[in-house]
Amino acid sequence: MKERGRERGRERKEIDRGRKEGRKRKERKEREKEKRKGEGERGKKGKRKEREERKEKGKKREREKERKERRKKEKWRGRGKGERVKRKRREGERGKRKGEERGKRKGRRGKKGRDERGRGKRKRERGREERKRKERKEKRKGEREKRKGDERKGEGEREERNRKREKEKRERERKERGRGKRKERKERGKREKEERKERGKKEGEKRKGEGEIYKAIGLEPYRMYSFTITLCNRIGCVDSKPGIGQTLAAAPVQLIAPSTEGINSTVIKITWYEPEELNGPPPVYQLERIDISLATSDVNVKKGTRFPGNGYYKFPNSMLPSNAYFTGIKISFKTAELDGLLFLSMSSGNQEEFIVLQLRKGRPYFLFDPQGSAIAVTPVNDGGRQYNDNNWHHLSAIRNQAFGTIIIDGQFSGSSSATSGSTIIGENTGIFVGGLPQDFIIERKDIGPTKIVTKGFVGCLRDIFLQKMPHPYEVWEPLKWGKALEQRNAYHSWEGCPTSLEDGAHFLGKGFLELHSNIFHGGMDFEISFMFKTDQFSGLLLFIYNKDGPDYIAAELKSGNLIFLLNNGIVSTHVNLWLGLSYCDGNWNKIILSKRGSVASAKMNEWTDHVMEPDLEQLFVNSPVYLGGTPVEVQGTFKELGLEQGFGGCMKDVKFTQSAVVNLASVSSSAVRVNLDGCLSTDSAVNCRGNDSILVYQGKKKHVYDNGLQPFTEYLYRVIASNEGGSVPSAWSRSRTRESVPQNVLTLSRIHSINGYNIEVTWDEPVGVKGVIEKYILKASSEDGSNISIVSTEISNTSSCTGLLTGLRPFANYAVTLMACTLAGCTESSHALNISTPQEAPQNVQPPTTVSFPTSLWLSWAPPKAPNGIITQYILYMNAQQIYTGNETKLIVKDLKVFTPYHFLISACTMVGCKNSTQITVFTTDLPPVHVDVPVLIILDSRTVEAQWDIPKEVNGLVYSYILYIAKKEKKSIVWDAIYNSTDLFQNYTIEDLSPGTEYFIKLAACTTGGCTISETISIKTMKTGPERVPAPKVQSYSSDSFNISWTKPEYMNGFITSYGLYMNGILVQNSSELTYYISGLSPWSLHAFRVQACTANGCALGPLVKAHTTEDVPKGNIELFVINGRAKEVKVKWFPLNEPNGQITYAVLFTGIFYADKANSNYSILNCTQILHIGKEANIWVSIGGLIPFSIYTVEVNASNSQGYVISDPVEIVLPAGAPDGMLPPRLSSATPTSLQVLWSTPVRNNAPGLPRYQLQIRLKNYPENNTE
Repeated sequence: MKERGRERGRERKEIDRGRKEGRKRKERKEREKEKRKGEGERGKKGKRKEREERKEKGKKREREKERKERRKKEKWRGRGKGERVKRKRREGERGKRKGEERGKRKGRRGKKGRDERGRGKRKRERGREERKRKERKEKRKGEREKRKGDERKGEGEREERNRKREKEKRERERKERGRGKRKERKERGKREKEERKERGKKEGEKRKGEGEIYKAIGLEPYRMYSFTITLCNRIGCVDSKPGIGQTLAAAPVQLIAPSTEGINSTVIKITWYEPEELNGPPPVYQLERIDISLATSDVNVKKGTRFPGNGYYKFPNSMLPSNAYFTGIKISFKTAELDGLLFLSMSSGNQEEFIVLQLRKGRPYFLFDPQGSAIAVTPVNDGGRQYNDNNWHHLSAIRNQAFGTIIIDGQFSGSSSATSGSTIIGENTGIFVGGLPQDFIIERKDIGPTKIVTKGFVGCLRDIFLQKMPHPYEVWEPLKWGKALEQRNAYHSWEGCPTSLEDGAHFLGKGFLELHSNIFHGGMDFEISFMFKTDQFSGLLLFIYNKDGPDYIAAELKSGNLIFLLNNGIVSTHVNLWLGLSYCDGNWNKIILSKRGSVASAKMNEWTDHVMEPDLEQLFVNSPVYLGGTPVEVQGTFKELGLEQGFGGCMKDVKFTQSAVVNLASVSSSAVRVNLDGCLSTDSAVNCRGNDSILVYQGKKKHVYDNGLQPFTEYLYRVIASNEGGSVPSAWSRSRTRESVPQNVLTLSRIHSINGYNIEVTWDEPVGVKGVIEKYILKASSEDGSNISIVSTEISNTSSCTGLLTGLRPFANYAVTLMACTLAGCTESSHALNISTPQEAPQNVQPPTTVSFPTSLWLSWAPPKAPNGIITQYILYMNAQQIYTGNETKLIVKDLKVFTPYHFLISACTMVGCKNSTQITVFTTDLPPVHVDVPVLIILDSRTVEAQWDIPKEVNGLVYSYILYIAKKEKKSIVWDAIYNSTDLFQNYTIEDLSPGTEYFIKLAACTTGGCTISETISIKTMKTGPERVPAPKVQSYSSDSFNISWTKPEYMNGFITSYGLYMNGILVQNSSELTYYISGLSPWSLHAFRVQACTANGCALGPLVKAHTTEDVPKGNIELFVINGRAKEVKVKWFPLNEPNGQITYAVLFTGIFYADKANSNYSILNCTQILHIGKEANIWVSIGGLIPFSIYTVEVNASNSQGYVISDPVEIVLPAGAPDGMLPPRLSSATPTSLQVLWSTPVRNNAPGLPRYQLQIRLKNYPENNTE
């Protein structure tokens, strides 16, 4: 079967080969026919073509001839005057010979001719002598000119020889460096050529044994494809089995720049993503690093976020309140540029609403539009001052509805209002700080002051705050840089802002600066000049070209040469100026590139060279001007030029065609790895280096930690992704290592005592700190090791080198040190300065301790806990009267009253002043009461007696307890029992369980802490057995003028009850056997006392006393109301009681007017309503009512009510006087300079007086609350 299959395959191949040869024969015949047809036509046209070609060749020869003649003329012009003299001499000799010949011919004429010859001979002799004189003169002149020409020629030859020697030397060095590489490339090329030959042979042999070949194009690299072949004849078609094939790998595409993160002072983390299109197997990554040009880690930086130009931050739209009637932005900036965008928030779509802070021509503007009315607000009281002075300025912009205000540096302000009627600004598309993306389009067509500046801010920003709530108190939140969604061409906030920058643009390396295309267009004559400094051996300085033609201008540094290239489409030339290493030292150099007609020259400092090209006249360019490099697409277009890329260094003073110096930040349209805010100062010498990168990593990982780097130093990184099909590089990314702990903190330079509690400390700025100093810490500890607590303070305003250390102890010795802190940590100064604080008035003076006696007091006191110096004396005050002065610490005060309060305080003094202790109140001790009255005894029944008593008239203190003694006489002796002893201080007691018909003796003792006094004895005899435990009556009032009284029988009747007596208010109103009683005609809510007496034949007994009110009735009468003004926020109210209250009256004072919604919680919203401001039961007294709003009108009423009704007084209207404003929030403080504070405050919620408020600012030291300075 296999052999049969092979035979069939061979047969198919032979058939295919035959068909193929047949098709080829057909094609050959058709080509021959077409050729024969075209020969006739070509015969006619061929002659015409030949004539035209001959003409063209003739023209070319003529042009070549003219060019050669021009060159000859130029060479002729270049020869010395000596050559011209020789040429004149030869012409004179030829003229002489011709004259002689003409004379000879004339001599053969007649006599007349002979006479004429004689005259001619004399004339010729005279002419000959004249010519000889002229020839001698010309000869001397020619000799002089020849000598000068020879000298100049010798100098030129010497210069040419020196130039050739240098060129040969460079060529030798270049050949030596490249010999090995060329050899390797040559060998590699040979091997590749041989491999290609072998592959071609194999493929040819393979094709010979195969049939038809089809080449599929337009496929994607490194993809699997399935192919099938369909073979058809007249009968039908048949498909082959699918064949699988894979395209070869190609270079990866679109590898974005790596992202970097500083981990610590020596480590950077680099992360990257795989290319967007791999086009092959997973690539191998190569991470490269280079140092930035003129790099230094010793740069001094301060707090702030640096914007070097053409950069921005983007934050989420939620950072700014949306759909709000208010906007508040605070920002501090420092710049040297006239224009720049600080802050932008804009609505989507037609951008009808926006909020902008910007600088235009050096002046700050606050722009906003709540739809339909764009407003620009700028300060109006600063005299048109410009703020691009490279100093810090604080800008505050506040919008309240349609009214906008701008305040600069807390003193210059301006305001304006929108007229559209809208007050709300809705949602935004994001917040941009420092600039806008290049693809951000502003649809608005504003003109004049409301036009938005799109140029990016160049400088530093810090302390950005956004208002979150305006009322009842302002809430501001700082803008956190870490929450940014995008960051382009701007530094991180932790990198800070350099304090010292030189003029110019800093090219970090591998980047470029693009200037607008309208600043330079070339021409016949032009000059370009600039200054630069660098630490790199090679780099592209300048490139400009014509977008519509071959013209270009380029300047580059290349291996010690300054090369100036020009092309105008006719001729291409260059000036090669050898400089050696003279420019690669970090110092400023000046370059002048000029073209004057056909002469191009290049000059750097004192070195210069030029070249002359006749056809180099007009040269036109219209592209942007590229400094320091070009974009990738431009590099690809002019790849054949082999230009250097990525200048590293600084440029300044750029001028085109002798115009003014160009402001690079203003005319730039793009900047890639270029800082337009200035160049870092490089005081130390720099090392010249090449543009070679360092290989950090090679492998398949997509993140790497780069270790062993320098602290707080900038680097550039890029990644190259490679596979078997090629490689693709990413763009370069800038990164910086983090700050380090300060290594060198200078000692303090000066300490000054302000008082005993505060000292002012001054120090020199630390040198060599690698990073931003976040804070300083001043610390004072005990100098001599005594038990003094350490005092420290943090100073966050690091722009100042002066600090105030507070909370010290007076009259103490301290050692003061300074700590400087970065985010990495703190370092303390190695040496301390000692200082002794001066004396102050004592603190923590303790009140005296006392021992009390009835008529004297013993006092003693201890020294103050904080004497703050040497105590000079003590002063003792009693009841605000000075009773002692001296150095003793104890005293006895005599001749005082018994149990009387006395007030004491002690004052301790130093040489500076005195300080009082707190006041104490001390009582002298008690004595027993002077006299106690006998108690009043009431017989309730035969076994019960009630004792009642009053407080002694002269207590001699406070009654501590009452003791009730009882006794009965037995066998001529009396034994006293204390039946009641209590400190509850009740003034009655019921004595029970007595024996009927027995005589008892009772006395009362009243006690103080000083002792007890006993009253005289009183006797009482209980009655014989009668009713016991007579119940209390039940009193009920069903109307306002009557009572229903009922009672029950005694618990122990002890016989037959003969009668019941009812006492009302101590008067017997009924004596019968009835158990009820009704009485009417009483007054409403009148109080009455009732008691029941039950009698038998043996005696009577009284029950308990019961008191009750009649019910209430509707109050009647008029309320007379009086209202007078008190202070601004209070009034005094008084009213007389009702004539007929008819019950328990409650008085409510009602005020109708305006009130604050919740003043306690700072809610000052106004409510117009009626409120009850006082409730009480008293009348005919003055009541103070507060909580009112000054400068307002109130209506006052009094409501008198009980459970049955109420009576309201007539209203009284009162106008409150003007008062102090309400809703004044505390001021906001910020430190502007080491010796000043910036104080800001908002207007009060309500002025409470006519006119505008007047503000008064007070300041006091923290430890001196009683000392205010206005």
